[in-house]
Amino acid sequence: MWWREAGSAGVRSWGGLAAGAAIVALLALPQGAAAQGAAAQDTTQATTGATHTVKRGDTLWDLAATYLSDAFQWPEIYRVNRDVVENPHWIYPGEVLRIPGRTALAEGDEPLPEGDVQPSRPRGAGPTVFTPVAVIETTAGPGISDRPMPTVRPGQIVAAPYVDAPDAPRDAGRILDTRELMGIDQQSPRGRYREYEEVTITLPANATGRVGERYLALERGPYLDRIGQILVPTGVLELIRAPVDGQAAIAKVNGLFGELRTEHRLVVMRGLDAPTAKAVAVPAGTGHEARIRHIVNENVLPTIGSFFIIDAASRDGMKVGDDLLIYEPRREGTAGRPDEPEIPIGRAQVVRVTEQGSTAVILGIDQPRIERGKWVRVIARMP
Repeated sequence: MWWREAGSAGVRSWGGLAAGAAIVALLALPQGAAAQGAAAQDTTQATTGATHTVKRGDTLWDLAATYLSDAFQWPEIYRVNRDVVENPHWIYPGEVLRIPGRTALAEGDEPLPEGDVQPSRPRGAGPTVFTPVAVIETTAGPGISDRPMPTVRPGQIVAAPYVDAPDAPRDAGRILDTRELMGIDQQSPRGRYREYEEVTITLPANATGRVGERYLALERGPYLDRIGQILVPTGVLELIRAPVDGQAAIAKVNGLFGELRTEHRLVVMRGLDAPTAKAVAVPAGTGHEARIRHIVNENVLPTIGSFFIIDAASRDGMKVGDDLLIYEPRREGTAGRPDEPEIPIGRAQVVRVTEQGSTAVILGIDQPRIERGKWVRVIARMP
């Protein structure tokens, strides 16, 4: 019996639902001859100037935030380092990356802290678009619920499916059409969109309409009886031109973690900041208990990086960052036999909380029996 858990670097990504040790984006690279030409040009740029030697725990997301002052610009670093980075899911200690648009680290800037991270995994062991996931295997046993968990990463919150009111999303915006002109006329508008593509949109009712405002694209998932409507994020769009003179607004697809389609609705990205504190352990047996009501992508065996939804909400005191133990309850013995003790199944962390329910991501597995109806208990709570 083995315990497998994600390292304390956590997981931060635009993706999130693939099997394996991953919460990663399905990052669609630019397609077509024009995009390939732009990529080749990008690769030749920044041959001199600022560079960064990758350390354990570094991510494209963090490097973009540090050097470019915008974590969403991580694709820029990837594009000029394609001769070094074979796959944007992976960067490795010792690699020297060029920083586009920077000649040197600005005065007062500091290198990224290494933090409390686990050793990097070997090449090919799993995806790490934004933060590497280290899998540690130790014999399972007492004290399993005392192991420290990573802090929640922003990408986890953005990519996490969540449950909302039955009629959600209300007053949402929508994607109208692509801004790309096709070489061959199409009989009907194209309904799927790629990363970096410009599209026309209508704005959500509560949008400010300011250039740079970001919107989360949502697909309606199943409806959970007595809980609410599941909404699945599929991408992030950024406003690059507000509506003017009766013309539609223009946005750019900044990230994908699913298939982005015309029928998906847009909501303003607000209130999705990750907490900076860590959860504090609660006395054994005193944490709030709930049950798993839905597992995203139930057609595959849940694994590290899979999301699930529980029937505990903000009204129950749930918070982003709470740690959960997934378990099989104690069973009474029969025919004079003693009771069967509780069986730990896995560990998870809450990454989204609404008035209807909470979403958690699996960070450790001890038993391959994570399924609907299983019990979870809060074993560490955010302050």
